[in-house]
Amino acid sequence: TTGRPLISEANIPEIVYSLKFIDKIAEKRGLKHVLIIPPVYESLNKERMTSSSNIILDKALKKFNQISKATYVIDHRRDARFLGRDKEIFYYHFDHPSPKYGEVIFNEIKKLL
Repeated sequence: TTGRPLISEANIPEIVYSLKFIDKIAEKRGLKHVLIIPPVYESLNKERMTSSSNIILDKALKKFNQISKATYVIDHRRDARFLGRDKEIFYYHFDHPSPKYGEVIFNEIKKLL
């Protein structure tokens, strides 16, 4: 659906601050933190991929990646492996990641750590 986004450029510092706070906790405790942003079934649509919300999140993640110390970001919003009707195996009811997607994530996390 289209509508007025509930997020704006003004929220970028808050997003970065929140992620930085979690990163700081993980670093302090000697942990690795993994932030997973799963794909969205409909995101093959160019309008959704370039939505203002996605652009704002892109900017926040770019800033966060420059300062994070214990966080790995796995961002599958635009990953072609998961986009399109022929990739429905990765979804449950078209809007939630399936166990098959869970296997992919598990393997990616194993490689990271």
